[in-house]
Amino acid sequence: CALPILALTGGEPMMSQSAIVEIMDEFKNRNNTPKYITIETNTVSTPRDIFVEKFTNDFDGELFWSCSPKLFLSGEPKNKALRPDNVKAYFDISNKGQLKYVCDGSDRAWNEIEEFTNEFRKLGVDWDVYIMPLGGTKEDQEDIQVNVILEAMKRGFHVSPRVHCLVFGNSIGT
Repeated sequence: CALPILALTGGEPMMSQSAIVEIMDEFKNRNNTPKYITIETNTVSTPRDIFVEKFTNDFDGELFWSCSPKLFLSGEPKNKALRPDNVKAYFDISNKGQLKYVCDGSDRAWNEIEEFTNEFRKLGVDWDVYIMPLGGTKEDQEDIQVNVILEAMKRGFHVSPRVHCLVFGNSIGT
């Protein structure tokens, strides 16, 4: 019986591409390869040959990318966070995916979201955009969520809360 879904998420799974391939090989050896895999990535890691080979020639399921480039809010410099060539390389492996940004509702955040998304669109990456209101706690999100949601809808974007923060707050280990 094949495992239906596998989600690989944080830290940053694309920093461990060889390990992902080894995990997939073990699933295959056990005749239990997932049908659906989601990889949550900040997009800074370029797909390596071993990874590309595995997911283009040796995987019959669906690979879904959840690409969450870091905006200025994270402290990540733009020249490190904006990696359109990597996102295009992910898209070339599997055209199933989404772009997902954490947003504080500021003009600067919205401008960066538009800039990043436009860079990906120029390369043919046409994935839907999801916006997550910034906030490590329920109260933090509630302070900005109405404005973020309304602006996201106005721009044609989807909205997704940061549920782990709503449920667990900003506690370590959740």
